[in-house]
Amino acid sequence: MLQCQGSKNSSFTKVIVALLVILSTLSMLFAAGRPNALLFLTDFGLKDGAVSAMKGVAFGVDPDLRMFDVTHDIPAFSVWEGAYRLKQTVEYWPTNTVFVCVVDPGVGTERNPIVLKTKTGYYLVGPDNGLFSLVAEDMGIEEVRIIDVEKQRLPGSEKSYTFHGRDIFAYVGARLASGQIKFEDVGPVLEGDIVTIPYQKPTIEGNTVMGNIPVLDIQYGNVWSNIPDELFEMLNPQFGDLFYVEIFEDNNLVFEGEMPFVNSFGDVPEGDTLIYYNSLLNVSVAINMDNFSEVYGVYSGPEWTIKLTKILSEVSGTVSQIDKYGNVRTDIPADALTKEGFEVGDIVVIKVNNHLIQAPFVTTYGDVDRGKPLIRISDNYLTLAINYGNFGETYSLEVGDPVTIQLLKKGAYKSELEIRHLVKTNNRQDYESDEVFANFREVTVGKIGKGKLYRSSHPSIDDPRSSYASQLMKKAGIRTVINLSDSQEELLNNLQYSDYYRSIYEKGNLIALNMGVDPMSEDFANKLREGLLFMIEKEPPYLIHCVEGKDRAGITVALLEAIMDASVEEIYKDYVKSYENYFHVKPGTPAYDAIEKIIADLFKEINNGKPVDDSNIKQVAMKYLTEKVGLTQEQIAQLQEKLK
Repeated sequence: MLQCQGSKNSSFTKVIVALLVILSTLSMLFAAGRPNALLFLTDFGLKDGAVSAMKGVAFGVDPDLRMFDVTHDIPAFSVWEGAYRLKQTVEYWPTNTVFVCVVDPGVGTERNPIVLKTKTGYYLVGPDNGLFSLVAEDMGIEEVRIIDVEKQRLPGSEKSYTFHGRDIFAYVGARLASGQIKFEDVGPVLEGDIVTIPYQKPTIEGNTVMGNIPVLDIQYGNVWSNIPDELFEMLNPQFGDLFYVEIFEDNNLVFEGEMPFVNSFGDVPEGDTLIYYNSLLNVSVAINMDNFSEVYGVYSGPEWTIKLTKILSEVSGTVSQIDKYGNVRTDIPADALTKEGFEVGDIVVIKVNNHLIQAPFVTTYGDVDRGKPLIRISDNYLTLAINYGNFGETYSLEVGDPVTIQLLKKGAYKSELEIRHLVKTNNRQDYESDEVFANFREVTVGKIGKGKLYRSSHPSIDDPRSSYASQLMKKAGIRTVINLSDSQEELLNNLQYSDYYRSIYEKGNLIALNMGVDPMSEDFANKLREGLLFMIEKEPPYLIHCVEGKDRAGITVALLEAIMDASVEEIYKDYVKSYENYFHVKPGTPAYDAIEKIIADLFKEINNGKPVDDSNIKQVAMKYLTEKVGLTQEQIAQLQEKLK
């Protein structure tokens, strides 16, 4: 019996030892960082054999691989959707998992095939086209390697250029997951950054939060944002609070309306809009018992932005009188507005006849552009008007109709008022020099060399400043002109006003771009690219001008100054200098600060809502010029060399 017991103990001991050896081996493998699972994400669908072919390749590499699917229902070519679904998934898998991801509209082109290792130890295999950018943001990048396709591809697939998912990514992913190759064997380290997809990051300013619409709740059409609850709660929202909601596609307004923040759908009547937290605790909007996406034509992607502004207070009354110009007087007294915190310079929402109208609180009609709405105090009562327009007729108002005014943004229009109340003259004797009068100056901040770059008002136009600008450009020996303002027709007409300007045009050294003033628009970006490429082809000294030389020229020169290592202070000071020249604005005044805020806000907008400083303004400008304008790093380097 004792021998039998000893025999059993001996067998048991052998089993334990064997298990310990196995566990030790596995432990060593995992400690060495060996991946042990292979996942697939594609836009291929399952109607044909593409996914099966990829898995077949992986199976051929190692029949013991454990393979799983993230999804194969990514909409065709939607790199963004693939990036978001990958972001949703990766963190829930064990460290060292390998993800083969193929949403690859640029297959067979010069885009890099890569393997990205996150700082958290995951491996992402696929094209460098933005597909990995959201995971990289969340987890950080340990290292990225370019797949050496001469060595790392399915044998016999060398002539295949349109199925890298099978021939390269599945093959490399399987070899990596099975341990047949190490990460370092994949290929050389990627120099520089991976491709990213620009989108609106969650931001807060005052009583407004803004973010992206990354995805829809497809089944019900609810609109999900990337604004987390902790950011939204910085507005101290209470259930029932009203918010003014705006949704944009590529800066074009698609939806605007007000809705309450509530706990759940049933807290509002059927058919009403609402704001709520989704299952990810992100801010979302919906219609109770209906499809918000379909009703309002709102969808998702990097080009979609949502803005929610908490309504701070409101006053209500009725229409008491409509004059012959359509100006609408209400029975809301001035002191009622003051009591609720309304002030000149605020932005409000006017609610009349199912219309929601954003307008500034101003003192006179000329404080807004022609055709724009406004509110003002007249004879101690609130008046609604349109500058050079008929408010009453436009919104079908009658005496007795209800009116509600909601306070949306405190002081948001004050900077505009400061600027609109500035005065300039066309008399040379009112200015200290020809240069000041013509707003003509050399730009030498940062590493911009002397005699390389100048800016000015228009040197060849029917304007009192033009002849002075023309003389100064001739004195400076300008060889190349970037005219940001004129169309070709306008340019040909304006050539009559300056012989020197015309001579530059006749030599082929002048380009007219007919550019707008919104640097986030495609039109501005495309025309800026055309102008900067023209500069690269031509020789300095360069002159950049628009009509006054302060807005379009100011933005363009600021970007050039930034890539030439100018400081934030130098860039902002040069931008405001044009307003000093025209309007005698002095540093330290509210007007000066308001104008400086224009260029500060521009760089902030370019930087996804984040302020810039000396540590990042150059990178922000470089990123804008590459990702928005479309210049290559080589072209930017050529431009920098021209300006040194």
